[in-house]
Amino acid sequence: MQQKMRAGKPNQPTSGPVLLDAIDITVRAIEDRARLYRNLVVAVSAVSVLSIILAVVFRQWLALTGLVLLVPLTGGFLFFDSRLVRRRRAGIVEMMGLRGLDSATFLKTISGFRHLPPSALKAMLVTIPPSIVRLLETPCTSSGF
Repeated sequence: MQQKMRAGKPNQPTSGPVLLDAIDITVRAIEDRARLYRNLVVAVSAVSVLSIILAVVFRQWLALTGLVLLVPLTGGFLFFDSRLVRRRRAGIVEMMGLRGLDSATFLKTISGFRHLPPSALKAMLVTIPPSIVRLLETPCTSSGF
């Protein structure tokens, strides 16, 4: 018996029900953001501790200049985090426009997931502009020319 293999990236949603795809994108984005944040905490801790230990061991304050690396680490985190949120928002808006995702059903369903952090979920849901949601939900009544 042969199994169908998905083409493309393994993290790409399948072309299943649009509501499941929207939920999958949102859950995956929250998981990716959490992993990115954990990596930032580990990197900041390692750089800080290593800089302080080197300064104490070698008795040179110059080793503390390693703390300057905290700024680009934090900046990189903010860049990648905002990119994740933008891609997720673009995917949801595309699903609303092209695949007919009902925003009210999506918001009600995803808000019912108790295992998702409510503050992170709310912050991500707020990024979908209400004007786009209203524009996509209003039926087109123009008759052409």
